Amino acid sequence: MALVFLFGISTASFGQNKYAIGFFRSFPTGKFKSTSLDNSGSFAKNGWGAVFEDKVRTNSWPAGFYMLIHLSYQQNQLDNMALQENLTASLGYRTAVAEANYNPLLASLGPYFEILLSKATYLGIKTGIGFMFTNIDSFVISAYDTQGNMVFNELLDFKSSPNFSFLLGLQFGVRLSRNVELGCFADYSAGRQRVKATIGNLSNIQSDFNLAFVNTGLNVTVSF
Repeated sequence: MALVFLFGISTASFGQNKYAIGFFRSFPTGKFKSTSLDNSGSFAKNGWGAVFEDKVRTNSWPAGFYMLIHLSYQQNQLDNMALQENLTASLGYRTAVAEANYNPLLASLGPYFEILLSKATYLGIKTGIGFMFTNIDSFVISAYDTQGNMVFNELLDFKSSPNFSFLLGLQFGVRLSRNVELGCFADYSAGRQRVKATIGNLSNIQSDFNLAFVNTGLNVTVSF
């Protein structure tokens, strides 16, 4: 609802709009990528995603200065093989972990600066703060003793809530015509997600985990 409101305000109140849509490859970093339980790793693998941006400005603002509304969604698969190995070593039982995905949704708002490199090319600098919500797929954990007998088989379920995040990025663009641009970008985003985990009949476990990733891809921008 907040994004719809901001989009409506930008369309109605500003003199110039540039709409961009793109696709990217997502690369987890730090603890989000780590495959170590001792390092509070989240075992996230490289993934894919899509992004929509609205750059808005008024004629009274300095040249090259915009307000950026950023919305992106991605999917990063859980490295279940690495998690299985870690849990097997930690629990002392051969452990199997089903496939699952992290699904981060990021929305941010902040200033955007565009620097002309030539008549047809420019460099854009993105900044923004907002919120990140990461849905985590439920998955089954199974453990077996040395004779192959099942010790336990439980569904691990997650409930997460939106949390603060920030965006930093660069964009290189080429103007194909007066109203159409082709660009490549690299965005860095990070946040700390609060999640409540439930397994079997055990009490809920509330914890936090760090998300950080670099998204690189291509986009097309149309201006009005």
